[in-house]
Amino acid sequence: MCTPPDTHHIIAKIIAEHSVHIFCETPIAITLPCADFMIKAVSKAGVKMEVSENYHRMLIERSRFKLLEEGIIGEVSRVYNVNYRHCYHGMSLLRLYAKSEARSVTGACKTFSLREGKVERWDHAIIHFKNHVVAIHDFCSPRPPIPWRRTRYIEVDGTSGCVVNDEVFSLTDKGPKKLKLRPLTVSVNGIEVPERIVIDDEGKLRTVLVNPYKRYMLSDREIQTGGSLISVADMLMSIAEAVRKETEPRYGALQARKDLELHIAMRESSLRGSKPVKIPLTSLTRYERQVHRRYEEKYGHKPLDDALTLTG
Repeated sequence: MCTPPDTHHIIAKIIAEHSVHIFCETPIAITLPCADFMIKAVSKAGVKMEVSENYHRMLIERSRFKLLEEGIIGEVSRVYNVNYRHCYHGMSLLRLYAKSEARSVTGACKTFSLREGKVERWDHAIIHFKNHVVAIHDFCSPRPPIPWRRTRYIEVDGTSGCVVNDEVFSLTDKGPKKLKLRPLTVSVNGIEVPERIVIDDEGKLRTVLVNPYKRYMLSDREIQTGGSLISVADMLMSIAEAVRKETEPRYGALQARKDLELHIAMRESSLRGSKPVKIPLTSLTRYERQVHRRYEEKYGHKPLDDALTLTG
């Protein structure tokens, strides 16, 4: 399902009622009530729904997750994500690195005027998690005519080291170590594709992750639409295996709802003068009411009234 986000809840219900499984683009919906409407419809119909959150599926991201699970930097304390993609992608990564549920979000969102009537949107959030990890999200939209303003930046700080993009700094009994994550490639039918991700420790290579999609000759380089071709393959395999094996998708609607919730909380905090917003959100926010009003102005119906009228 690759339609505008404000149509997701309506189309998902129609598709589900026809017993068709759903692969939904991000964000899952425009507000939490719309997301809950989708989740309920899918559950009632007994069909599967995967959401195309793709960044955490890239080989380099999965390698960082694995190293953190091994305790290479001790206990995680802070996570930084500077992202030129949409906010919910960043929220997904921060949640997965923190490995905890969010407790509160403080946000600041602003639009800047540029030359020739162009605008730039900037979103900033500080997220406190229940395990005391603090995460910092910073998003800036593309600046026309410059395609992307900057590259992504990931930093995860821990009690005995940190990970900064593809570099790992670890404190050991023998002193500090600097290691580097890097892909090793192999030729498949004349095409160079990632074979595995290794960590380079002064020339000593250790395999961190093997590429399960090597035979498909896909790249792990980030593409303009977000993620990589390998991450796209992983999303498609997720919904396919869920249908074939009658299991849940690897990410799924509930995880995507959490990403949306943090995005909404950030916007709500900004509207409240950057006052912290507690998670979980238990009632319709001011920001969501604004989104619903824009929907009604655009389509002439309230979002959920429209869905119920069209689908019965």
